[in-house]
Amino acid sequence: MGHHVIAGRVRRVTVRSMAVAVVVLLSLAGVDAAYGCTCSPAGPLSSAAVDGEEFFVARVISIGPADPPSPQTVDDLIILFLEVLGLETPKPTEDLARVQVLEVLRGSARLGVADVLSGISTCGYGFVPGETYLIDAWRNAGTFATSICFRTRRAKDAAADLRVLRRRS
Repeated sequence: MGHHVIAGRVRRVTVRSMAVAVVVLLSLAGVDAAYGCTCSPAGPLSSAAVDGEEFFVARVISIGPADPPSPQTVDDLIILFLEVLGLETPKPTEDLARVQVLEVLRGSARLGVADVLSGISTCGYGFVPGETYLIDAWRNAGTFATSICFRTRRAKDAAADLRVLRRRS
């Protein structure tokens, strides 16, 4: 009986050690398992900054929780791996903002109601119902997605970007 306890203890230490080693190696490789958010400072709006992005002005109607995504990134796989090991893991959260698109400046958005994923955890954009925003987003499986790392901001704080985008459209 003692032999099984020792073997179980050795196995548990080995599995935890492996988990720690995997997280350390991925951290050294530049993978952020702690969901910290690091963004480059936003410079002037240029054509390079908008290639492939969607820009539209929208009023937020409501905000609610988004359905949890299936694991798609390395961070998602690390969390899944740590959960299998029974270790404590951060739970990323993402909100879904339902918006009324008022003006399309670039991309495939259409006037009317649309859904915008606000980003995960510390990178998430804090939309406020009733406020109007310039939304800088990308398409994500039929919906739009943004974060604080994009140029999304309240419309009243985005006059310079709106001038540039309106000249181009």
